[in-house]
Amino acid sequence: MANSKTVFIILISGILYNKEGNILLVKRSKQHKAFKESWQLPEGKMEKGEQPDQTILREIKEELNLDVLNSKFVFANSTLITLKNKTYHLLRIVLKTKWKGVISLSEEHDAYKWIGVKEAVKMSHLVDGTTEVLRNIEQSKKREL
Repeated sequence: MANSKTVFIILISGILYNKEGNILLVKRSKQHKAFKESWQLPEGKMEKGEQPDQTILREIKEELNLDVLNSKFVFANSTLITLKNKTYHLLRIVLKTKWKGVISLSEEHDAYKWIGVKEAVKMSHLVDGTTEVLRNIEQSKKREL
């Protein structure tokens, strides 16, 4: 159970697929305080008063300069992580996101790649909690078949 010093954060993660069925991962830049040069799904913190679909629309525009056409709830995932002696309880709401445009990265990220989910799960240097989210994506794809 989380203690009183635990910080609760709601993250909205987007699953973006290309025509080949690969997902988009982005690499955090060196300027980030946490998880420098680690890979993650496009995601961001939900701001006060936002709905999940508003958060993912804003984050994908800010981080990738893409337009979100629509998004659909896939699953939620809860993770506890500790950074610099502080515990964070992350609730990730994961949305499958249809998009259009050409990727143009913000300063938050310095690389991106399209990768199969099975390959992504095996990657090192993933932001904490991302491996679990990728495994859930893999399982949800199997349920669709």
